[in-house]
Amino acid sequence: MGPLMSRLAILGYGTEGQAAYRYFADRYDSVSIRDRDPERRVPPGISARLGEDYLADLDDFDLVVRSPGVDPRLLPADLATTSVTRHVFDNCRAPVIGVTGTSSDVVAHLIGAMLSAAGHQVWQGGNVAGPPIDLVEQATPDHYAVLALSSFQLQDVTVSPTLAVLLDIDGPDLKYHDDMDQYVAAKANIVRFQEQDDIVVFSPHHRHSRRVAEQSPGHRQPYHAPPFAHLLDGRLRIGDRTLVDLRATRFTSDMASIPAAALTAVWNIAPDPEATCRALVEFEPDIRRAKHHGRAW
Repeated sequence: MGPLMSRLAILGYGTEGQAAYRYFADRYDSVSIRDRDPERRVPPGISARLGEDYLADLDDFDLVVRSPGVDPRLLPADLATTSVTRHVFDNCRAPVIGVTGTSSDVVAHLIGAMLSAAGHQVWQGGNVAGPPIDLVEQATPDHYAVLALSSFQLQDVTVSPTLAVLLDIDGPDLKYHDDMDQYVAAKANIVRFQEQDDIVVFSPHHRHSRRVAEQSPGHRQPYHAPPFAHLLDGRLRIGDRTLVDLRATRFTSDMASIPAAALTAVWNIAPDPEATCRALVEFEPDIRRAKHHGRAW
């Protein structure tokens, strides 16, 4: 561990703010927790500013860690800021697979299951799996980090994942996004900083997914379109290879885009038909999340 830095503020003390505190607390001489909720419980003996003026006097800090629920537009432009997601992108030694869009949590978990079945060490994080900041120290270059990412987590990153998965992009939260264009622009950070050897897997039949994918300088792979993963006569195929009858899995036809997106992504890393089939058959999707957001082909 390097020398302690001076003063840190954590904005928002929900799940990500608490993870940030656990990670950063020993790295700074002093830490202050800021939260709009005046009733928010914070660790005893820790400096805190709670309530409506929780964003006051931020210039006093060397670094500010923003939680996803804090609108970055409320912060001074010259403020030194980061977030859990940004810190992971900047410092994770493992290749990062980022998933965003409808059913991103389910797709990310299925990608992790497929990679694990093929013998890879996988770290999961994101909307449901939890803040991934611990993997900064624990993940190694031969591991994989699979993250489900919201627009709030992506909107201020300056590094993109090695492998990005763009699902259907719908439903902006206009509390933080003024319009659909601003929402899509936040999502686009998942590919905007990719390099030429990086990959984006995207939904070719969804205009916002296509629009974002076009901003990647890397390789573009549309799922549910040959030669990438697609459904034919009820069977999931990749190229000219049939992998599994969808009826042998727990995915229904209106959820078929989920295994197709995951399979297209994983085939770049671990093209292992036996392991992939096993993962598909054994995987139990969150039906409420997956089916509600699924699309029939």
